[in-house]
Formats: sequence, structure tokens, C-alpha cells
Amino acid sequence: MINLKYILFIIILSSLLSFNSVQAQSYLPIVQCGTSTTADCTTCDFVAMVKRLIDMIIYLLTPIIATAFFIYAGFLMLLSGANPNLFGQAKKIFTQTAFGVAIVLMAWIITNTFIQTFGPSNAAGNWFEFSCPAGLP
Repeated sequence: MINLKYILFIIILSSLLSFNSVQAQSYLPIVQCGTSTTADCTTCDFVAMVKRLIDMIIYLLTPIIATAFFIYAGFLMLLSGANPNLFGQAKKIFTQTAFGVAIVLMAWIITNTFIQTFGPSNAAGNWFEFSCPAGLP
């Protein structure tokens, strides 16, 4: 059974890592300053880096990791046969993954609702888009 888990893990990992990005993402690379071809990092760049990190977690890592767990749980369900413990473990992985994705997305929805309701009027429509203020070094 252990050999089957390793083979399954290698297949899933290789399928996840072998895709090519179709669109250029604005959050990669996370640190976009301080290199030999760009200017030195400022406070504004640090805040922008945190925003890109959050975007990467929400839009890139969460779907990929959740998909891998759903596939793994599906294979466990298919391979469980008459083993109720393995089937129960697969159901547990399904529910925990769904709850994890729901928590990540609900955190964004709650933050959006809070800022839309109580935030200043200039942040109402596009608070999640970051532009560096003129006075911030």
C-alpha cells in the first residue's frame, strides 16, 4: 500500500508541476524590486509584496492544493473497496478540504463586506487594488 501512495503522489505532483501558465500573473515574482535591473525596495514595495503574496495564496496555491487533496481523496475512495476505514479517511479528507477552501474564500468575502460597509467611500469599489500613495517612501 505504501508503494501505491508514493506512485500516486508522484503522478499528482508531476501533473501539477507540468502545466504552462497561459497568462502572465501580476503576483509573480513576489518581490519585484531590489534587483540589478530594478530600483531599491521601499515601504510601498513591501506593502505591494504582501498584497502579491495574498493574491498568490488565494488565486494560485489554494486551488492547486485543494485539487490535489480532492484527487487524493477520490483515489482513496476508489481504492478503499471493502475497507471502511480507508473510505472514512477519504470522506474526512474531502470534508476538511472543502472546509479549508471555504474558510479561505469566506475570509476574503468577510473582509470585502467589512471594507465596503465601513470603509471610506474612495475604497468602496476597488480596495483590493493597490497603488502606492505619493507620500509613501
